Order: sequence, then C-alpha cells, then structure tokens
Amino acid sequence: MSKHTSWQNQVKSFLQLGLEQSSFYGLYQFGLKSGQIARQTPIHAIQPENDNPVDFPWKNPERQELSGILRENDKDLRSEADEILHGQFRCFGGPLKPILLRPAVIPPEHWTVTTVESLQQDIKWFWEPARFGWAFSLARAYTCFGEEKYVQFFWEKLEEFIAFNPANGGPNWASAQEVAIRLTAVAFAAGVFRESPSSTPARMGLLRAFIRAHADRIPVTLNYSRAQNNNHLLTEAAGLWTAAVLMRGDPAARRWNALGQANFNRAILKQVALDGSYAQYSNNYHRVLLHCALWIYGLYQGKQIPGKIFTAPALTRLEAAVRYLLVQTDSGGAVPNYGHNDGANILPLAQTDYADFRPTLQAAARIYLNNDPFPAGPWEETCLWLGCKPPVQG
Repeated sequence: MSKHTSWQNQVKSFLQLGLEQSSFYGLYQFGLKSGQIARQTPIHAIQPENDNPVDFPWKNPERQELSGILRENDKDLRSEADEILHGQFRCFGGPLKPILLRPAVIPPEHWTVTTVESLQQDIKWFWEPARFGWAFSLARAYTCFGEEKYVQFFWEKLEEFIAFNPANGGPNWASAQEVAIRLTAVAFAAGVFRESPSSTPARMGLLRAFIRAHADRIPVTLNYSRAQNNNHLLTEAAGLWTAAVLMRGDPAARRWNALGQANFNRAILKQVALDGSYAQYSNNYHRVLLHCALWIYGLYQGKQIPGKIFTAPALTRLEAAVRYLLVQTDSGGAVPNYGHNDGANILPLAQTDYADFRPTLQAAARIYLNNDPFPAGPWEETCLWLGCKPPVQG
C-alpha cells in the first residue's frame, strides 16, 4: 500500500468514526506501540489468594426446579455434559471439537506480540474452548444430576488453563473481550459448584486470583473497545462488573464496578437506537447485547434493578432492544440470519438449539417488559437461573 493510499484511508476512517472514536483508537495505538500497555500487563503466574472468600450473591436453582423445566431434555443435557467429560464440546453450536487450553508456544509470549501468523490458523479456534462456555453445561448437569465428576472436571480444566496461560501470556489474553467472556463463564460455574467438596479452599483461592488477573487485564485496553463501539465494550463492562460483585470489599472492586457500570450504560445509549435496533446490524450480536444485560441482572437476581444498576435512559433503550428483536422472532424462536453470525452464544442456559432465541427473549421480556412472549417450555430455564420472576398481572 502506498503512503498516499494509507493517508487517504486514515482520513476516511477519521471522517467515518468521528473525533471521539478516532481519539480512543489513537490512544490505544500509542499505548501499544510505545510499550506502555505491555508494561501495564506484565506476564505473571496466577497464585492463590486465600485472604478473603469469593462472594457469590445469587441463589442457585433447586434440582427439582431444574428437572421440572428440562423434563425429557435432561437426557440431552447429560449427553452433552458427558461429551465434555471426554474432552470435547460443540464449538460454535456445531460439530464436536477438542477442549484445547494450552497455547502453541510454551512458555507463551506476551499477548501484545501474539500474531495470527504465528498461530498458523484462525485465532478463534484458540479462543473458543478457552471461553469456558462448555462450563455452563457442566454446571447445569451438576445441578440436575448431582454428580461430582462434573465439578472435578471443571476444576481440573481451570487449573490446566491457569498453569499454561499465565496472566497476560499468549493468545488467550490478547483480547479483553475474550478475557471478560471467560471470566463470566468461570464465575457462573464456580458459583454453582461452590458447595461441592471438590471446590476446596485452595481452589477457591485460585479462583479469586483468576478473577483479579482477568479484571486487571480489561481496563488497560478499554480505549480500543470504546473506539470500536460494539459488543466488545458491553462484554468487557459486564466482566468488570462481575469481578466487582464477586470480590466485594476488595480494594479494587469499587474501581471495577465504576468502570463497568459507567461504560455499560454509556455503551447502551451509543449502540442501541431509539427504535431498539443495534449498531452492529446483526441479530446474533443483538442477542449478545441482551446476554450481557441479562447476566448483569442475574448477578443481583434483580434486587437492585433498575435504579442502582442501569440508568433510566439505558433501561428505555434495553426495553426497545427487546421489542425490536421480538418482532423478528417466530413462535419457534427463529430469527432471520441477518448480519454477521459468528456462532456467539455467551449465555447458554437452556437445552435448546443454538438458533433458538426464546431462552434469551423470554428472560429479557420478563425483566424489561413484564411480559411472557412465549408459553411455558424448556426455554424458561434461563429465567430460572437468572431469577426472572413471572410477569406481574394488573
């Protein structure tokens, strides 16, 4: 590319992005090229912290409640969880893939020097198993069947990840969004497993250190996410919020909470239009937006909604976002495959098909619209996990 063409592209980018987003991107690039970001995120081992316990404020469902919703679908859940015990998961809702958590280069290089070329394949194949999305299935299976093997496998894999992916080392730390998604998935599973004998004090101390390492990674590159102005910022804000809730009382928790809350509410206003349409023009990413809002609600089980969590303007946009997606959804939960669809499903809390939007929309409609758009069914499992109560009549 000639210097002239490069200059032209920079001007076009500035005109399209505007001053604010261009400034955020410029600050990020300066931090990256100057080495400041690398200095702020040194590689270090994740060592257990046993001074304070992790605080899980939500209530887990009873086995009878979950079994009542799953009904005959419990067989599918057991089959899925047992596949995971054999080291495989449904990647992007498709065929089975191995749960690989070790980077190609050991010991890993700093995440700032990780390149797609050095990985020799699409980085998403490294990221997806390390998102720990499969841990949702293990947690649900443990609640339904009460078998310790699901808990033990989770902890063994988490210990493996920590051993081979030191904080800020390798591709699994290259994206703050991936860091945030992994943090929320691990937090959910560990919260479900917290009373298990396999969740030893040593492992819970390791979890605390894991949470801190992830929460410390996210703020360093928030300028990049602000520049993108898409679901990266929403997921990262939700990740910071998660760390603040689970480590309430920690000196860093107040800062994480402030960053998470401010950036999430601001992002909703910038990314969701008054009619509820989403900035990324994708029904799949629209669901990711709602997943982030649902997860934050679930952290509190609705106890502080709406006043102390989402601002009134942000709540209005979230209500519109639910209505917008509902209009496009048929009675079977299908939506037009509109826009980018990379297989993202960051809150898989129901035994339904990946393309079924009813679990997300039934929960979101209950919270934001006080309405059940669909009849009772297995898609209501998401409501059970998040503490979404049935609509109040009258």
